[in-house]
Amino acid sequence: MENNTIKCEKCNQLLSTGNFENDEIKICKECLKKSKRKRFLLWSALLIVLLGVVGIYFSNGYKQVPKSTFEGIIDKDTLQLKQEVVKIEDTSNPEIASKIDKIGESITNIESFKRILQEKKQLTPIGLMFTIDSKMINKSDFVLLDFYIEQYQALNKGYLLIEGYTCDLGTKSHNLELSERRNYSVEKYLIAKGIPSSKIKTKSYGEKFFERRPIIEESRIENRRVNLSIIESKK
Repeated sequence: MENNTIKCEKCNQLLSTGNFENDEIKICKECLKKSKRKRFLLWSALLIVLLGVVGIYFSNGYKQVPKSTFEGIIDKDTLQLKQEVVKIEDTSNPEIASKIDKIGESITNIESFKRILQEKKQLTPIGLMFTIDSKMINKSDFVLLDFYIEQYQALNKGYLLIEGYTCDLGTKSHNLELSERRNYSVEKYLIAKGIPSSKIKTKSYGEKFFERRPIIEESRIENRRVNLSIIESKK
């Protein structure tokens, strides 16, 4: 009789060999069923929790992004209605040539901006620099941008003009869209800071004003920017 019984390692019961899968497995069939059932319930619970976390992230995640880390999320349908895409082909035109020179004239340092503001008593254009192929406003630019917004709101006159540029890397169509996205990031941040959209005008140039200089990488860095200035009319 003893040769036909095996002790289950789970429930410690002495059972006949018919209650086991085989002689090598020292756990009875009933205990195996319970173990499989527990594993199934555990994995089901983990899957439900995971799906819940993913659902919460996609439903609420973007609403909780702090303004200081704002990243423009492009809405192409809205952008097509609001964005004025400027197409310029002839860079030999004197007017266009002067525009190229002005790309690098905007102020990118808050101390320089404050000094010029004190001397000239006017808001000079500022430049927000972007990393290659990025639409995100650099964290280092928020101090200058926030100060410019405060000064504009205190002035309470004119409109804000956003002009987006890129370097020459990539296709023309890609760079034009990239400048639109950069503009949109800045525009959304301005609106989040309380500036009405009716007070904002945007122009996207892509690489149209890119000027190839002796040190090509310096030119590329300089052209990865958005200029922000005040204009009298929105026309």
